[in-house]
Amino acid sequence: MAEYAQSHAEERYEALAIRRQPYLDEARECSELTIPRLIPKDGRVDGELPATAQDDGARNVNGLANSIVLANVPPNQPVMRFETAEVVEAVMNSQSEDPETKEKMDRSSREVRKHLDRVARETLKITAVKGHRAVFYEGKKHLVCGGNILYWAHDDKKNYGKIRAVPLSRYVCLRDSLGFPIEVVIRDGLSAANLPPNLKEILNDSRTPLEVLRDEAEVRMDSPDTSNLALYTYACWDPEKSKYKFHQCFRGSVVPDSEALYSEDDFPLLPLTFSRGDGEDYGRGHVEESRGVLMALEALSQAETTTSIALSEFRLLVGSGSSLRARDILSSPIGSPIDAEPGSITALSYGKAGDLASIQASIAMKQRQLGIKFGDSIALQRNAERVTAEEFRTLTMALERTLGGTSAGISATFLPWYARVLLRILKREIGLAASDVIDAEKDGAIQLRLITGLDALGRNFEAQQFFEAQRVVSELTGAETYGKKVVFDSLADKVNGYYGIETKGLYKTEEQLAAEAAREQQAQQNLAVAPSIVDAYKEAALRGNEGQK
Repeated sequence: MAEYAQSHAEERYEALAIRRQPYLDEARECSELTIPRLIPKDGRVDGELPATAQDDGARNVNGLANSIVLANVPPNQPVMRFETAEVVEAVMNSQSEDPETKEKMDRSSREVRKHLDRVARETLKITAVKGHRAVFYEGKKHLVCGGNILYWAHDDKKNYGKIRAVPLSRYVCLRDSLGFPIEVVIRDGLSAANLPPNLKEILNDSRTPLEVLRDEAEVRMDSPDTSNLALYTYACWDPEKSKYKFHQCFRGSVVPDSEALYSEDDFPLLPLTFSRGDGEDYGRGHVEESRGVLMALEALSQAETTTSIALSEFRLLVGSGSSLRARDILSSPIGSPIDAEPGSITALSYGKAGDLASIQASIAMKQRQLGIKFGDSIALQRNAERVTAEEFRTLTMALERTLGGTSAGISATFLPWYARVLLRILKREIGLAASDVIDAEKDGAIQLRLITGLDALGRNFEAQQFFEAQRVVSELTGAETYGKKVVFDSLADKVNGYYGIETKGLYKTEEQLAAEAAREQQAQQNLAVAPSIVDAYKEAALRGNEGQK
């Protein structure tokens, strides 16, 4: 299948698109009730989009997507953490009873922890500099509304480190019975006026002389949406090599230098689903479960608008037997007296005030139902650069209750992939890797712990437990005894690691402390011998004076 698809990526895309169509149609209907431009029906966004009479759908989709992003990729916490295996360290420390050897091992362990904390801090900078959070937010909106999104971490020289969110209308996917993606095809429309040199060469080689003359004579005004040119990115799993075969096709030819092999951990594509049934290639969105409520809200909002406009109209009824005419009322200044019988002029009443109140009550009830479904109470979460641990706890638990474990499932699929992407970027652009300070014998002592679901606050929870435990120990033993027993370097490294503080150059090294101690000892010795030196100088001066006499 892999060799066949290598030269027929377009055919594979068209074949798999048939299985995708029901999910895409459902996603477009859900988008029309919430955010029409998100998944437009014709696949284009440059045309006129339908307008919704209510904004509850868009508000709830945006709020839930933002909450998922905030829980998965918090702005002030890394999505990963490293920790050393205490069992391995205990075995290493038990190999020798020599205090000097133990101190050396402890110092080495502290250096490893400092390095791993630095790796986690640097990933925060990559997330901010590359603008990943904005891409994830757009993708999570597709996930909540349409149930599917594909994240693509580019590894080419030009776009390395950038992540793209590919909507369902531009990719197809085939999974096995366990949900593992075994085939992914992406279709990107291209404009002939803005082709890269390598693709332009393929285009020129594939055109006949007549097509070349015709194209040069025409002024090309096509766009990626209207052009018939497309670049196909194809990836399929090879069970024999246990790797993904990856390449790009254009006009039936493989693009030069686009072929690659990826292991499962290094695969740059992540077809993510919101909730997927057994044996399904694509997922279903959260909006699909609330389509009835949204359709009712749309109809009620339209009725509310129509009734409000009708009630806002003001018209007067003039009796047929009155000498007063409607034009007299219209031409008279406001507030001026009019010669007419009191009962000859009445205001037109539609009698719809009660209906409007009923409509508004129904809208409020539907809004509450929709808010409960989307966890609208978590919209009260403060969106700030520094959010407290308790706020994160409330947010994460609200997501778990609202989505019934779906949020944890999304995190378990998305975060391991994103953590590996960050580590690859970090190693390539900065030359920093977690294994830089790890010897081959200790590779098994390092484990990657990913922050997912309720563990998103793992570091905050652990920090709180650590500080509370140290406070209790200090109170039980006394501050003086605790100060004598605690190792300052280990304590400082642990506290600064919890807060993500860079300590390079902050504390004095052992060599600096030793040099200061030596200087202080030398100064004390100088002070001790200074009186004897002064006495000797005085005695020598007196002897000199006596000799002169």
